[in-house]
Amino acid sequence: MRKTFPVKCIPGIKCFGRLFIYALELLICTSGYTQEIHFSSEKLEFVVGDSSVAMTGKYSFQNLHDQPVAQPLIYPFVITEDLPFPDSVDVRQENGQPAHFNKGKDFVSFIVKIPPKGDTAIDVYYRQPVKKNRFEYILTSTRNWQRPLDSAEFLIQMPESCDLTELSFPYERIDTTAGFKIYCLRFEDFYPDKNLNFTWQRRK
Repeated sequence: MRKTFPVKCIPGIKCFGRLFIYALELLICTSGYTQEIHFSSEKLEFVVGDSSVAMTGKYSFQNLHDQPVAQPLIYPFVITEDLPFPDSVDVRQENGQPAHFNKGKDFVSFIVKIPPKGDTAIDVYYRQPVKKNRFEYILTSTRNWQRPLDSAEFLIQMPESCDLTELSFPYERIDTTAGFKIYCLRFEDFYPDKNLNFTWQRRK
């Protein structure tokens, strides 16, 4: 039996049955502390391989409440015919210890523990097969936290033999290292109204 969490609606957002409310690229199940938790920043690295994209992300949270919080979160994926469910997922606490998670149809769920008036970070890794040279990462769920991220940084790494053909956000610069190109994107007060989408092609 898959473990689930009780769901309450964020004020002003409709809740349909037991449908989970996405938040973050993370999606949050609220428990009364939602307004006291600040999803403050994220740093994401995408590595394009031959038939998959690997994502490594660090997500930072602040507890503005004077009580400790154990907050259930749901981390959603874009799942389509061309983007199957990730074949590898790993979630780590700030101290590097593995965090238990449960799998759903298009997400994994886990709990983030934050001390009173403190902060913490969660590291997530996943590798998702790609059947076409296209990838999508959920960003619009950030708006369910009802405030912008303080900062966001995205790095998209691909072999020099590949060219980025489409990107849904402007990049700041391109770095090169050991046969790879790295497209660097940085934002402050980040409150996205679209997902991160990018496509690429390989030179013949």
